[in-house]
Amino acid sequence: MDLNCSSTWLLPGSEKVLGFTLADWGYDVWLGNVRGNRYSRRHLDWIPSDQKFWIFSWHEIGIYDIPTMIDHITEQMEQKKIIMMLHSQGTKFFVTTPRVSKENYRFFCNGLDSLHVSNKKPFFPGIDPFCQPSQLTLGVPLIGQQHETNEIFNATFINKVLTPKEIAQKAGYAAETYQVVTHDRYVLQLDRITGSKKSPPSNNKPAVLLLHGVLDCSATWLLDPQKGLGFILADQGYDVWLGNVRGNRYSRKHLDLSPSFWMFSWHEMGIYDIPAMIDHITEQTEQEKIFMITHSQGGTAFFVMASERPEYQQKVTAAFALAPAVFMSRTKSPLFKALAPHANDVNVITDLIGMYEFKASNKLIQTIGKRVCRDASILQPLCKNIIFLFAGFDEELNTSLLPLIPQYDPAGASVRQFVHYGQLIHSGMFRKFDYGFVGNIKKYGKKNPPDYNLGNVKLPDLHQLYKSLPNAQKFLISDNFAHLDFVWGKHVDTWVYNKVLDLMKHYRK
Repeated sequence: MDLNCSSTWLLPGSEKVLGFTLADWGYDVWLGNVRGNRYSRRHLDWIPSDQKFWIFSWHEIGIYDIPTMIDHITEQMEQKKIIMMLHSQGTKFFVTTPRVSKENYRFFCNGLDSLHVSNKKPFFPGIDPFCQPSQLTLGVPLIGQQHETNEIFNATFINKVLTPKEIAQKAGYAAETYQVVTHDRYVLQLDRITGSKKSPPSNNKPAVLLLHGVLDCSATWLLDPQKGLGFILADQGYDVWLGNVRGNRYSRKHLDLSPSFWMFSWHEMGIYDIPAMIDHITEQTEQEKIFMITHSQGGTAFFVMASERPEYQQKVTAAFALAPAVFMSRTKSPLFKALAPHANDVNVITDLIGMYEFKASNKLIQTIGKRVCRDASILQPLCKNIIFLFAGFDEELNTSLLPLIPQYDPAGASVRQFVHYGQLIHSGMFRKFDYGFVGNIKKYGKKNPPDYNLGNVKLPDLHQLYKSLPNAQKFLISDNFAHLDFVWGKHVDTWVYNKVLDLMKHYRK
């Protein structure tokens, strides 16, 4: 147990404690003391007053202390196996010791910290209240008591925040990760799902690029193991590529820049990031064209690309824009509506104080989010309201994903991305970044920024946008869907994804 020692098994008295009870039952009882407690404060080279002595956590106890104890006991007793009983922190030591796990030692865990084990009764007086054994790693029977700390315990194989590649692999999908360098030297991460049990990897699958929204990342397409679009497409026989635009948690590198790294909005994503991703995918797959599915800002950047670099439409079979953030005067986001009239002031102030980015979620946010946002938490409505502040009220949001969302979102973004959106909301137009009167004269040669030429868009995609596109294929409207439901909605698979898949099948013929 944390801050404890071997005497804890002997203190209450000879009639009640486990150490004496086991001895009376005929067991050879060994009581361990881990490094750093009152009985294990020696080292062959260091003394406790040396800082080096204390550079350890329960990780080192698991990979060094327990194996040493087990080796000593088996040698002394000339036995191949032993029984282990652990309490609290002791269970953490065990799960970090794969060599011990492989030996299939049997152990009982009272007040188990590391994993959630079902036990309906609140106490642990004898055999009856023991829950049914469950399995840990390689066939180790586990008996324990219900404990909630599993939700904050962060052992590598239990609650680690997985990368998109690791999420896919854990779900049984073949996955890869690539680094792509843009023309202006930003380094982007592209995740890829090449196959699944339903559709094994092969070289002739049609490629599809999924592009996330603002403050999001490629993991958003994989958070729901049943309804995640990345998994659905992989099972349907597509070669799935998951993009990460500059500035998010997986694309924060540049070959040269440091402070100037953040001098971009979604405009640069459209003219640099998406073309770089498309070029990489077509080269890797040896295909001339790919499908694209975008959400929110991903759609914004796509229409920038189609407007400013229309030649890349020749490399896109069909594009499906889910909730594209283009004409935004009717946005339902309370936060964006409040800030929009002051977008240029925000830009000036943030430049003056040197604030260039909205930071990605850190370990504190991830831990709090995991605890506060779960279904059993009375504070879960707070999590929903924070999301609603950004995207508007939403009854369709899948609340079971709320503990996962803070692990990846916010994924980071530049201040200019939000300033640019604020300018769109305030003007009601889809136009380039407004640098102010003087800045616009220098940049564009006129006082106002030019509109994007949506007449250049020749591929399929909300009232004004639809009318602006000369070759839109289908227009779907749902009164029940809010902005984030296209990735995190309860019925997104049946209401949206199935329709997209039907259209994609049409283009595959």
